[in-house]
Formats: sequence, structure tokens, C-alpha cells
Amino acid sequence: MAFGYIGNTMKIFLHVFTVLFFGILFQSCKKAELDHNNKGKVYIGGEIVNPETDHVIFYINEDKGDTIYLDKYNRFSFKVNSLKEGLYNFKHNREYQLIYLQSKDSILLRLNTLEFDESLVFTGNGAEKNNFLINTFLINENERSLLRKHAKLAPELFKKKQDSMLQDRLTMFNRFVKKYDFDLNTIKVLRSSFLYDFYARHEMYLRRHYGSITDIDAILTNMPKNFYVYREKVNFNDTVLNRLYAYNRFLNNYIFNDSFIYESKHPAIKKHRYMKVLHRLDFIDSLIQKPAIKDPILKNTAYDYIKESHPAKYSKIVLNRFLKQCSNNEFKNDLRKVAYTANGLTPNNELPEQKVIALNDSIISLNSLLHKPINVVYFWSVSFPSHFKRLHTKVAHLRKKYPHVNFIAINIDNKQNQNWKHAVKRYNYDPQFEYAFDNIKCSIEDLLIYNLDKVVVVENDGNIIDSNAKFSVHLEKLLQQ
Repeated sequence: MAFGYIGNTMKIFLHVFTVLFFGILFQSCKKAELDHNNKGKVYIGGEIVNPETDHVIFYINEDKGDTIYLDKYNRFSFKVNSLKEGLYNFKHNREYQLIYLQSKDSILLRLNTLEFDESLVFTGNGAEKNNFLINTFLINENERSLLRKHAKLAPELFKKKQDSMLQDRLTMFNRFVKKYDFDLNTIKVLRSSFLYDFYARHEMYLRRHYGSITDIDAILTNMPKNFYVYREKVNFNDTVLNRLYAYNRFLNNYIFNDSFIYESKHPAIKKHRYMKVLHRLDFIDSLIQKPAIKDPILKNTAYDYIKESHPAKYSKIVLNRFLKQCSNNEFKNDLRKVAYTANGLTPNNELPEQKVIALNDSIISLNSLLHKPINVVYFWSVSFPSHFKRLHTKVAHLRKKYPHVNFIAINIDNKQNQNWKHAVKRYNYDPQFEYAFDNIKCSIEDLLIYNLDKVVVVENDGNIIDSNAKFSVHLEKLLQQ
């Protein structure tokens, strides 16, 4: 089956067609801009269709981003005098993707923010490896959508199914690399971009298939002996792969799997989540030695707990363990700030003052909108239409069910993006409940808005009831008070 499972996914087919079409377009329109004899320099340029900000950010120099502004045609270009061959991130608004760069590459990219990953295409010298990576990313996403179905299979059948899919991918990969003169590092990265995704699926299988386990030892004993055989080949300190999504997905699921098994053997720990987090931090610290790989995973693990505004004494214990294990001073300072902010968002503290923008562009205080005994503040973005439409439908139902509750919607898109106003009008949302943050960066930091499912419940005097609620049974219990 050429190109893996592409035939089953229309948007991946469209992506491949777009690669071919825009390859011709870019080569005809922008050929003069590509400098294939740039003596070691790397050229990067491109076009952003429907941009959400006026710039893109490339993380070429360690984790410091280079901001590249778009011109009046929404295009950009810049050169890097020298760099180490490998994977780098680039970002537009809140969306990230990877680009693999080598000396003398001259790469143009094009993307449409309405379908960021699906529309991303590369042309120029060095495009082949990057188009392979983005295609692999999309195929991985598509195949992982089958995991819920495949995870119901017995371990032997699950492994047989995954092995068959992997063999198809390897066949496709071997045909691909024969066409190009890639160096060994590039071949390693391209192969790892799908191989580690299969490893991650095996790590996810145990908890997906069995759920809550009482006799974990018996289950592990009866698993096929070669189920986790790939672990023998894994390098948990491979800095060549440390930015690769599939590699990090595997690491995170391997770590989570260890926690799942540990909790199954120590059921009492479920009552004390901070102890689960401490175990996970210790496991990461013992598993990984390279700070470039270890520190971000430590940070994310500690952050996931601390951001939820748990009692300060438990957050402090988790923070102190993280500070002892992490060597990145910037990460340490970040987590200290998050812990301080989260402590201020615990119940009975006052909601930090925020300025919001109304549809008529007037700027008002969020606290001035808290005019009912219970106020629910939720967040949305035009970048996720199915999400914000589902939220608004849910709120319309809750508003009728709980007339004593005030529901306030706040858009968190960049201030330059006025599409939220068009969405409000298009879907006929009530303007008296629709606002946007005036200073999005500060508000996200002040309220620790780490995803769009976050809901803040507050009294009319500004006192916090719950700063980390979601649209769930828990929220409805709060509304019934």
C-alpha cells in the first residue's frame, strides 16, 4: 500500500496534492529567491495564508525565538549564517511545527492557518525531508485515531495489527529514501518520526485496554513476551531526536505507563495525587540524564500539577522536588512564578483584575461584569470552531437551567485578530456576554489559562469559587449552590 494509509484519509490526499501544486507554483514564482550556492548559509522563506499575527517565530538559536515579520503580501524571508543540522521549531500564533535544517538548505514553506498542519507544504532545496515529516505527522495522527478501536483487541491481536501497519510504513520509507542522498542523521530522524509513534501506541495499550487494574503482575506476565521488545533498542537520551514529536510522545507515554503500573500496585496513592507526581518526577530523573530531554519533561510534569491551584503545601512539595532535579534556571523561575500565581487562584482569593474588550471596542474591567451570585468565565478561540460552537451551545442550555448564574465568554485570540467579532455576529451570540482580553499575554499568565477547557467560577464580589473547573458534573454541582 503506497504511502501507508493515505488512501483512507481525504485530507492527507489533499495535502499531497497541495505539495505537488504549490511546488510548481513556488518554483515558477519564487525561483529567483532560492540561492542553492549560499556557501553554508540556510535560507528560509514562505507565505502565511490567513495570518493570525503579523509574524512567525523560528527557534533556531537554542530556545530563543527569532521573530520574522510578514510583508504586505503575508510573506517572509531570512537567512541563518550557520547552524547545527537537526530539527527546529517554528510558530505562528499558538501553532507549532517542525522543520529539519541542514547547511545550504533553501526552503520555502506555505501554510493556511485555517488548516495549519494539513496545508503546510515545503519547496526548494531541503523540501523532501520536511514534506516527509509533515506527511508522517498527519498519517500518525490518522492512525492513532484508530487506537481506541485497536486497544479493545487482545494483546496478541493488537501487536499483530500494529506490526502489519508498521511494515507498510517501513516499505514506504525504504522506497522513499532510495530516491534521495540523505545523510545518516536525516535517515535516522525520518525513520524515527513514525517508528516512535508505534512505540508510543504500545505504551498506551495497557491502560487503554485494561483500565483500572488490581492484579497488574499477572497481566504483565501473560503479555506476549515480545510486546515491549522495542524498549531494548530505545535510547532515552537521544538529543538528535529531542524535538521530534513521536520521540517525545513515546517518552511521555512510557513514563505515564510506569506511573499506571505503580499506581496499580499502590492503590492507596490515588488519594494523594501529589505523591503520584513525586513518583513520576523521580522516575524521570532516574531514566533520563541529558538535561535537554529531561528538563522539559520534568517541567511539564510539575506544571501539570501546580497549575491546577492545589493546596499550597502540596504544590510546594512538588515544586521543591522539581527544583532539585531540574538544571534549567529559566524553567525553575517559570515554575516558581506559576506556583505563586496558582496559590493566588485558590478558593476565597480575589480574582486578579483583568481588562476586557467589548464588541464596540470599549475596554472595561472583568470584575465589573460579575453581577450575579455565581459567575462562570469560559474561554474560546476562532482557531477551534467545533470547540467554541460546542461550548456556546452548552452555555445556552445552562443559562436557561441556572438563571441565577452569569456566563461570560472571553476570546483569547491575538488582539490583532478581529475574527472573533465576525464569529459572534455570524452565530448570533448575545454581545452582552462576549468579550476579548485586552492584554492576552498577561491575562493568560494571570489566570493560568493552559487550555480552552478551563473555566473560572467566581462570586459577584470577585472571590474565587473554583479557578480550575471544566464543563462537567463538578461544575453543575457548583452552580447548584
